[in-house]
Amino acid sequence: MGTVLKWALIAGAVLVGLALAAMAAVPWLVDTPAMQAYIGQAAAHALGRPVKYSSLSVSALPLPAVRLKQLEVAEDPAFGTAPLLNVREGRIRIRLLPLLSGHVELADLILDEPRLSLVEAADGRLNVTTLRPSGATPPPRAPTGRPAGVAPSSIPLFKSVRIVNGSVRYGRVGGPEAAVGLEGINIRLTHALAGQPLQVSGEALVQPGGIRVSLRDATVTPGGARSLADMPLKATVDLEAADIAPMTAALDAPLAVSAPMKGRLDVTGTLGRATATGAMSFDRVRLSMERPHCSAPTRRELVVDSVQLPLVLGPTGIESAPVTAAVSSGTVSLRATVALDGRTAALKEIGIKRMDLRPVLVDFLCQPYAVTGTLELSGEMGFRLDDAWRSLGGAGRLRVGPGKVVGSEIVNLVREVLGLGTTVAGLIRPGGPSERSVLDFDSIAASYTIAAGVARTEDLLYRAGDVNVRASGTYALADGRVAMEVRLNQGGNQVKGLVSGAPGSLRVVPTGVRLQDTRDLRKFLDRLFR
Repeated sequence: MGTVLKWALIAGAVLVGLALAAMAAVPWLVDTPAMQAYIGQAAAHALGRPVKYSSLSVSALPLPAVRLKQLEVAEDPAFGTAPLLNVREGRIRIRLLPLLSGHVELADLILDEPRLSLVEAADGRLNVTTLRPSGATPPPRAPTGRPAGVAPSSIPLFKSVRIVNGSVRYGRVGGPEAAVGLEGINIRLTHALAGQPLQVSGEALVQPGGIRVSLRDATVTPGGARSLADMPLKATVDLEAADIAPMTAALDAPLAVSAPMKGRLDVTGTLGRATATGAMSFDRVRLSMERPHCSAPTRRELVVDSVQLPLVLGPTGIESAPVTAAVSSGTVSLRATVALDGRTAALKEIGIKRMDLRPVLVDFLCQPYAVTGTLELSGEMGFRLDDAWRSLGGAGRLRVGPGKVVGSEIVNLVREVLGLGTTVAGLIRPGGPSERSVLDFDSIAASYTIAAGVARTEDLLYRAGDVNVRASGTYALADGRVAMEVRLNQGGNQVKGLVSGAPGSLRVVPTGVRLQDTRDLRKFLDRLFR
């Protein structure tokens, strides 16, 4: 046993000595000029883009490695002149065992602080989709004037690739970079056998917002792909954020959104054309916006208890399965789509049930035409994210009630329009319904269409006891401007009028009166037009 142990120790010492000798001899074994030419040509051939770096050096410790400083991959001229990729330093580890026999084989690649510029053309193509091996003759094997050589492969095959503290910024051809990007990218790709899928794992942060993205169970299959963009992809992505407020603020929308977020996406497709399906959940979503016309405080807030968002991310944008949310004691469901450019959105299959309007219209929006009561609504709409009110279009049907008229402008409207009917009734039937009772309505119902932010209805019906008001016309969502014909009926009496103007300057012009009993018509007209 002692002899065996002795020879084992001797063999170990010899191997360690050989390894140290090989490591110390690395700078002499590797033909640096030839390696420079080979790596540059091989990378350019693999990517189909010119590749350059400021310097290349070979080090023996702590492990044999080739170091590339300020690595740069050129952009496709169709997407601009700035580099596609900048890397502060690339380190290529050299396999130790082949080095013992005087051969140089490349092993692992580490890219420190790579900065990728993702650019989209007007037709939707991304700059990375044009990365592919060039049609030129592959670079020859590195010269072996010294006892060194490079593994016989036109494209170096690394056992693993690590990206350390990388970042991605997105922009459009001829436009600025978007505010949202990826930071702190740390990814590891391992390749066990040639022809087998690459195993990928890692994490990154979506900024602004600090949304943590974790990649697991991910594979990329290079075999048979014509380019990087064509490589099949499969992955599971977990997302988590303590608060999405910084990210929504970057969209420069008037509505601020704050909420913790968790989600999971299953990704399939190719690197250049991936699709993701999954779900996001948000607890206690706080919506806030500045409402200058409100009494203090002018910054108003609405809390949505919970939002469940199943969704699909495709090459053209984001589409949700039915979204459900608990809002103001009611429920809201809809299907949402957002274009990939983040400029337009559409809401389909909207369904609102039993939603209390007071927290929304009175406390949050301070609407001058606010009413209370529960809302039932169905419809659809689309809009631009940068100007939702003026770009809104759609159609639907709503019903509110029972409730009360509380907005300052609609109260004035009731006094001037509905009051005409109560005045008539008071002349004909003393002791008839008061203005207060007319403000307490049984129901409001209407179908509507919306175009360029202007809502139109032909069948609005307001019921309050024996008072019915029918209206047709338009309402501008951005500034509250009204242009409507109204017809009030109470018993056998009828009053017609035109309502027009913006909040603070509404005008009501009577256009006709019909009385069941005409004996007091002259007295009524004197009061009406004095």
